[in-house]
Amino acid sequence: MKALVGSWDPRPYGLIAENAALRTRVADLELALRRAQQENEQLRAALRDAVDVDAEVALTTR
Repeated sequence: MKALVGSWDPRPYGLIAENAALRTRVADLELALRRAQQENEQLRAALRDAVDVDAEVALTTR
């Protein structure tokens, strides 16, 4: 496929390769961001659960 498209693309091959590499890097960074956001949400949920448990314990010990 690259051979077919490459022959129509007037840009130098180095720019095409750099563009492909940058697109790959962006995709990798977006994936890492989504994973970090999911992990943060899990940590927030765990923190909310811990605070709820602490609040219940504090209310029952009064």
